[in-house]
Amino acid sequence: MEDPRKSQSQDSRSRDSVDNRIKVYVLKLLSYRARSEHEIRERLLHKGFNPFDVNRVIDDFKASGLINDLEAARSFLRIARDTKLLGIRGIKDFFYRKGIPKEIAEEVLDGADEMESAMRLIEKMQRTKGINILQDEKRLRQYMLRRGYSSDTIDEVLKRLKESLR
Repeated sequence: MEDPRKSQSQDSRSRDSVDNRIKVYVLKLLSYRARSEHEIRERLLHKGFNPFDVNRVIDDFKASGLINDLEAARSFLRIARDTKLLGIRGIKDFFYRKGIPKEIAEEVLDGADEMESAMRLIEKMQRTKGINILQDEKRLRQYMLRRGYSSDTIDEVLKRLKESLR
């Protein structure tokens, strides 16, 4: 009969090996960009790791501060606002797709202003698509709504641009 202590030590080594493979993969994911807990969990489960092992490793990374949804949300905000030029609603959708909890999203977006990115979006459209504000107002309005800007922001931006053309 096999010694039970030997079996337990083999199980422990096997679990350590799995944990190490998971940790290496998480570090690889984090080396590219900030990621939310949800994103990492989904990637690990999709890769076929055991949910129990995944949760244990994620808890370790959260305790060490390497997985931090608040920091990830701040990074995502910069991307959504400065690169994607999204409005507040668009940013909230972006956060939702990334798995950022609603409370964290609200905290990060507290006091956010979409006017600057709205102006940059219009300038970009004029530069790249040759949009004429006076002729294509409806098209601009629809595009900005799809990007998550509020009607009030769109009205204000279009008003400012029309005044600057006069």
